[in-house]
Amino acid sequence: MKEQARAEKGWAREDGIEALDKQLGDEFETGLMGADGQRRKPTFSDFLGNQEKRAFMLHQAGYAKEANEAAQKALATSYAKAQLETEERKQALGPAVAAFASGNYGPAMEYLNRYGLGGASKVTGIERGKDGGIVMNMVGVDGKPLEPVRTTAEQADAMLRSTVDPGAIYKLNHDNFQRQLQLKANDAPTTPTAAPPARMPALQPPWHCHGGPPRAAERQARAAGCARGHGARVKPQHLGHPDPGGARRHPADTRCRQRQGQVRL
Repeated sequence: MKEQARAEKGWAREDGIEALDKQLGDEFETGLMGADGQRRKPTFSDFLGNQEKRAFMLHQAGYAKEANEAAQKALATSYAKAQLETEERKQALGPAVAAFASGNYGPAMEYLNRYGLGGASKVTGIERGKDGGIVMNMVGVDGKPLEPVRTTAEQADAMLRSTVDPGAIYKLNHDNFQRQLQLKANDAPTTPTAAPPARMPALQPPWHCHGGPPRAAERQARAAGCARGHGARVKPQHLGHPDPGGARRHPADTRCRQRQGQVRL
């Protein structure tokens, strides 16, 4: 009887995850359809947003193990995206920083959404607070408003400038993701009849504090580069095939400790 019950529980879990993945797949395809009814090619942001949503939906449904794996995959994708966009990002960073310094925060918001976060999370506004500090309004992976991020102009400027490094973007997404997971856990129902929320293990610390990117991130970067170069159609949760050329390994970042005090989204 116990074995039967255990098997039925496992089947129910598999069915639940399969239904969730089908929903995500349908939403992914719907998001690629234009007003003219034509399907556009998916971008890195599409893949990243899909993976982020999967991690959050799995977490909300109580599948902690699968949610943690999905979160790690999303972070690896954010690193691969940042690595491939390095030159493009460098060109966009200068104007964004200059505009920010002059009090025009629109370009910085667009830059962060395009290159910094690049997934389902978005900065919806940047403004000066009454105390002279910077207030960043955001929506999370689920599209709902988050608690505003408050920081100083100097810290916000340092955060923007640091994103020239793919490792800083990995850390930015890591901290943002961890923050949202914690908020979700805090918002979970606590009534006696409610099921206790699944506890997700802490995400792995940013790789640039430990000498190099995770192997998963390197594989993502190689696969994505190869798929992009050959025009391959890439599935939302599997970035193509390996690139024989490999990816450049990022050196250890000795400035890691200095960046720990900067603004976290």
